[in-house]
Amino acid sequence: QLLKVSFLGQGSVLLFGGAFEDQIFDDTWIFNLNQKSWKQIKSSKVPEKRALHSMAQLKEAKALLFGGSTGSLSIEECGWIFDQNKNEWNKLSLIGECGIDSLPSARYLQRMASVGDGKLLMTGGRGSEHLLLPQTWLFALNDHSNDSCSWKRLDGGLPSTKTPDERSHHAVASIGVGKFLLFGGTNDKQSLMQDTWIYDQI
Repeated sequence: QLLKVSFLGQGSVLLFGGAFEDQIFDDTWIFNLNQKSWKQIKSSKVPEKRALHSMAQLKEAKALLFGGSTGSLSIEECGWIFDQNKNEWNKLSLIGECGIDSLPSARYLQRMASVGDGKLLMTGGRGSEHLLLPQTWLFALNDHSNDSCSWKRLDGGLPSTKTPDERSHHAVASIGVGKFLLFGGTNDKQSLMQDTWIYDQI
């Protein structure tokens, strides 16, 4: 439980980490939908074991993993990309684009989904002292620079009526190139939310 999966394309689904009782895992598995079989992937570099992380497809055969919790601490790092063509994980070299707050801080229970063209949108989650984060971040992969990438915060300077409130446990999905759907979640009072938001990059 508390694991994450991501579609990779060509009938493959990536699974990483998770937790069961007092154990937290760092194993990587791929499920082949055509063969209906699991295969464990061994890589020389592996992300730290974690649960409550987010993971989503970047493009064919590539997925991004970000954040999560080791059980007592949120994970401070840049993120990892899994490349199915090489069956390996690579830790990212990051470039921020939005000033002093240029990279997402450590967080867990955030949600992430593709908006196409090597880009992902990440929303919400809990950070330092388990506080909810009212943040929306855009991740972009630069194919011409060995998996370097950039993060850009999108909610800065916008009125609160134009961005989703802070939350965790929400649901998100890609609904086409440049579009992202968010629904529900729980707020700081642990109350269920039932609002719906659509991000449109155009």
